[in-house]
Amino acid sequence: MKKLLYLFLTVLIIACSSDDNGSVSFVGNWQLSSISENGVDVHDSCDLESYMVLTESNTGVFYQYYSDDPATEPCELDTSYDLTWSQIEGSSYLINFDFGGSFTAVLTNVLTLDTGDGDQVIFTKN
Repeated sequence: MKKLLYLFLTVLIIACSSDDNGSVSFVGNWQLSSISENGVDVHDSCDLESYMVLTESNTGVFYQYYSDDPATEPCELDTSYDLTWSQIEGSSYLINFDFGGSFTAVLTNVLTLDTGDGDQVIFTKN
């Protein structure tokens, strides 16, 4: 009877364990954490309020916050962009924004968009 109980508990533990080995899902809410040009950070505190929501239906929205001067002016939602996304291969994705921009993204423990010419936009999962 003990062996049957141990077998049941083992199966239950394995069934309830995550099968993604710690990997991060592409779908979800992503907070902007860094904008860099050639390795130099070029964001301000208001930029970091921006975020992206990616859905299972291969769509999403990017919410961009802006202020002319975050020290003297409130940070507010400036605009939002609808987007579609598709998996290219493995952890590489293509994100197409409704303003006409298309960017490749690589998913590791963060989501890194390559905007070209050494520029990167990095998001962390909420």
